[in-house]
Amino acid sequence: MAPSASAGPIIRIESLVKRLGGRAVYEGVSFDVPERKITVVMGLSGEGKSTLLRILAGTLMPDGGSVIVR
Repeated sequence: MAPSASAGPIIRIESLVKRLGGRAVYEGVSFDVPERKITVVMGLSGEGKSTLLRILAGTLMPDGGSVIVR
């Protein structure tokens, strides 16, 4: 059986804005994560990795933009 056609990205982030403690963590960030792809979140301490994962998990709300996880 052939794989079905993809219905779009598994995660879509558009114009994400998040501020913590008066500091912009994200401002206008947009990207897609395609289905069946390994995606790595990396960066130095304090660059927003945990914040992004908390937003994706729904435990932290963004201040603007949209986050869609299907």
